Amino acid sequence: MRVYGGLSIYVYRGGLRVIILNEDRFYASLLGSAAKKLGHNASVVCDIDSALAVVVEGNADALLIDLESQGARGIDLAFDLHRKGLHILVGFCTGSCETEELLTMAKNLGPILPKVWTHADLRTILKEFQHQLSSQVSAPGTSASETQPASSQPVSSQPVSSLS
Repeated sequence: MRVYGGLSIYVYRGGLRVIILNEDRFYASLLGSAAKKLGHNASVVCDIDSALAVVVEGNADALLIDLESQGARGIDLAFDLHRKGLHILVGFCTGSCETEELLTMAKNLGPILPKVWTHADLRTILKEFQHQLSSQVSAPGTSASETQPASSQPVSSQPVSSLS
């Protein structure tokens, strides 16, 4: 573990420690498997309490969460984590029922993975997370809240999933 500017940055064999939080276990597992194939340590969870336990322990670099779910909105969780001082990189998974206002708020916090995603989409988001972490390491006074949001434009390729 390395500590820079109050941030604990874990280096995990070149990959990230990513929490995949999605109430749809199949979708979460599919994302987790793809992240692992891309060289990252992915933990798949289907409830907020499990994700929070990992984040609070400092055992994650990034969180990919459902933008909207039946239990809670991922964007609310992202804001709550920030208010509690738990600075973690956040990306969102979309469905089909988000409002424009919600999408705009999410784009300002992190990248958005479309519901129909490709390995290239996921790779792009995880590389953006790695770049943000390396920027924090090279600028010791930088906090996670000062990190610029990542691009939310998907990469064109063949879909890996098309779950609704």
